[in-house]
Amino acid sequence: MDQFTAQALNQVVGQSVTFDLIADFIQESYLVKGLFATLVLVCILNARVDDSPNRRTDVFTTLIVIFAAIFLGRVLQMILPFSLRPLHTEGLDLELATGLTPDTLRNDSSFPSDHALMFFAMASSVLLYHRLAGIILMTHAVVIICLPRLVLGFHWFSDIVAGAAIGGLMALLLHRQIARWLSGTRLLDFQRSHPGVFHALLFALLCETATMYRGTRNILSTLTDFLRLA
Repeated sequence: MDQFTAQALNQVVGQSVTFDLIADFIQESYLVKGLFATLVLVCILNARVDDSPNRRTDVFTTLIVIFAAIFLGRVLQMILPFSLRPLHTEGLDLELATGLTPDTLRNDSSFPSDHALMFFAMASSVLLYHRLAGIILMTHAVVIICLPRLVLGFHWFSDIVAGAAIGGLMALLLHRQIARWLSGTRLLDFQRSHPGVFHALLFALLCETATMYRGTRNILSTLTDFLRLA
């Protein structure tokens, strides 16, 4: 199933330079990946609804679920047996899209897809309290996040399914509990009493969410290298 899907979807690669460049842009650009999804959360956060305190708590809960999903995805990729990506699997002979190099993601394990894990966790979490936004994010996760990575040979179909299943299950198991815990804290009181500090911290959190915590991961990677050399 994995090999059949990889070869079938990869047939569209190499037929058009324009298509290859667009597919590569979509999978690479945080503008159409994390930023779009984060803007949906901001729209929900600032919507005028009767239960706005609960809605804000739900959005803050989603941000926590997203962080947990990214963290879990990276841990699983590190502790599970290394899995070659379809692009680097001998015998498949997949077409390399224009703009990519043979060493693209060669040192990163493909299972599970941390992209699928994060964005399906986000979509599933939002779906629990805002159906339209959840459907939009679920569609975005399938079409914009996962499909290009399958077409370009970055992931096996099973990588995507596993990531989506883990992300969705995380949201279902954690969202209500985290929201209940946040409701018992003084977070909303802090927002009202220190709006400047609160929104500055929220802005930083949203930026990291939009980039899949790339900045934080780079800092941790640098510190790890420093400690290893010290």
